[in-house]
Amino acid sequence: MSTHIPEIRLAMSYDFLDAFASIPQQQQQSGVRQFLERFRRNPAAPTHNFEVIRHARDGNLRSVRIDGT
Repeated sequence: MSTHIPEIRLAMSYDFLDAFASIPQQQQQSGVRQFLERFRRNPAAPTHNFEVIRHARDGNLRSVRIDGT
C-alpha cells in the first residue's frame, strides 16, 4: 500500500537566509532547523498548521508559523 503525498512546492523569501542568520542560534535557529527537518520528512503532515494567505494571487499559497505565535 502506497501513501500519496500531494505535490507541495516550497518557496522562501529572498531575505530568508539573512533573517535566519540574524536570529540568536540558541533561541530560534534550532526551531527553524527542526521545522525544516520535519517538513522534509513529511511536507503534508497536519502538524505544520498551514495558514491561508488572504488576497494572494494564487489561492493555493500558504504560510507556516515556526514558533507558534
